[in-house]
Amino acid sequence: MKKREEEINKCILEYLITKKYTNSIEPFMQDTGLKQTDASTGNRLEKKWGTLLSLQKKISDLESEVKQLKEDLENGGTGLSEKAKKEAESMGLPKSVAKATLKGHRQGITCLCFHPFYKRLASGSDDASIIIWECDEFTEERSLKAHSDSINCLKFDNNGKYLASCSSDLSIKIWNFDTMTVYRTLNGHEHTVSCIEFSPDGNFLYSASRDHMIKYWDINGGNCKNTLKGHDEWVRGISLNTKGDLLASSSDDEKIFIWQTGTNTVQQELYGHSNKIESILFLKNEKSIYTVYTSDYQLENKLGNNINEPQGENGMNELEKINQKILKRQNLLKEKNKVNKEYLLSASRDKSIKLWDAIGGICIFTFTGHDNWVRSLCEHPNGKYIVSCSDDKSVRLWDLKNGLCQKKLLNSHEKFVVTIAMSPKCKLLASGSNDLTIKVWDCS
Repeated sequence: MKKREEEINKCILEYLITKKYTNSIEPFMQDTGLKQTDASTGNRLEKKWGTLLSLQKKISDLESEVKQLKEDLENGGTGLSEKAKKEAESMGLPKSVAKATLKGHRQGITCLCFHPFYKRLASGSDDASIIIWECDEFTEERSLKAHSDSINCLKFDNNGKYLASCSSDLSIKIWNFDTMTVYRTLNGHEHTVSCIEFSPDGNFLYSASRDHMIKYWDINGGNCKNTLKGHDEWVRGISLNTKGDLLASSSDDEKIFIWQTGTNTVQQELYGHSNKIESILFLKNEKSIYTVYTSDYQLENKLGNNINEPQGENGMNELEKINQKILKRQNLLKEKNKVNKEYLLSASRDKSIKLWDAIGGICIFTFTGHDNWVRSLCEHPNGKYIVSCSDDKSVRLWDLKNGLCQKKLLNSHEKFVVTIAMSPKCKLLASGSNDLTIKVWDCS
């Protein structure tokens, strides 16, 4: 206590001397027993005061964040309060010029993931490291040598308690995000682990691998509960629907499987891509479910001008074929009492993005425009758009209602754009590239 008091007095003396308050210097030295030589020239008092104000602001921001999180929990644990939901709905298109460029990785960026609540961005790289970025000042908060080989995917659980990473070193690590220490290391795959996905409750994890398999892990126990086999080649992507009862997987075999998680059986097989499928994503936002092609007859509208086209060998034109598929699907849905629809997106090396009815098993629409492999997908928080990135160095934002590209960030990076992520909290879009940089785009 005495040492702290002495330090404060020295700072005050230093301040008085710096400001040339000559009438106050001598009395203060007499009262404290200090000499002028005890004062340095570093303006420590002003610096400490500036630091204090900065800390007060951070405390205020954290208190607001805690209040926000409490509201989130009161709203069913969705991670978004009513205020936050309204803010998300007002989010628009990304600005044409990046808000920030983040540099820190020594090799290409492979994956990005925003924290569900905090203003934090996690990035993974071929350099085997994870960097946590603070999204107010866009500074590096901490860096981890996480694996012994490339990191291929990062995912937060819905509560933001855990961060999972998977790697070409065949392992999966579960990190306590508060301490950034390893909670669990999961081993069992025989080749590169390419993708991971938390269950809605955060107690389980799915993983996809180049060994053609999908594994289901108990995080608390640290053991593999089940192995899903069906794909003939590298499984690159997996995605769970909101309820967690359906798992979609995509592979180099150009197939998409829809698995029933309760029984671990394949409910649908989707075909349509003509090359390897890089990424897959269930649409989770309710607005997406109710605004995206809500009527089956939008398919008719898209082919309405083709009624008089030449008929095929079976005597049906394209519209009639589609109508038959629609009718068949409607009957199937009625039989199975399927009330809710599940929409799925897939991105492929065939340069296209496809929107699927996962339950009905048909492709609703194909988004075209990229000039090279489409690498990654994410959903806009307002439910109106999806975002894609490609080896053509562009990031594109698509309108789910009409299938049109609403925004093109051409030449957004100097090399392939490999991964993208969007934050529901910060109104930010992040893109990662082989050029070793992460670009952050303002969507407010």
